Amino acid sequence: MKVSISGLPEFYAAHPEMTVNVQAPATDLPHLSPGIGIAIRYGTCGWREGTTLKLFDERICPVAAPAQLERLQAEGVGLDRAPLIHVRSPHNQHWAGWEDYLRARGIPRARLSGQIFNNYVQAVLDGRGVMLGWRSIASGAVRDGALRMWPEGELGLGTS
Repeated sequence: MKVSISGLPEFYAAHPEMTVNVQAPATDLPHLSPGIGIAIRYGTCGWREGTTLKLFDERICPVAAPAQLERLQAEGVGLDRAPLIHVRSPHNQHWAGWEDYLRARGIPRARLSGQIFNNYVQAVLDGRGVMLGWRSIASGAVRDGALRMWPEGELGLGTS
């Protein structure tokens, strides 16, 4: 059964006998402690605690506010020159960054300058640049039209 955080009311309606405690720790690689029945993690599936089941392969794609993406495309600006939004967090250093994405796509870029945030969603919605969007995180905003994917920019980096 697929359950999203926004789908908890439906889950409770179908399973009133179950309780779901949702915790979002500062790190996305928390150690499992007693009392945790299920943990949903992101990474390369190298966890050793308990039984691991891969839910899906993750994909990333540069995303931007629609007006920002349209402007960049109209001006002929590619990812080699687009304004980038970087995420830096001391707790989540294993998430891919622009360096990883551009290297995997073979896109040369002289400078990786850009704004740095530890939570970048508002910055991209405000049209400040292009961010790396993980399908599992950004797909709702893309579906709702708040963000648009960079054309032919989707890429898998071996995470799930």
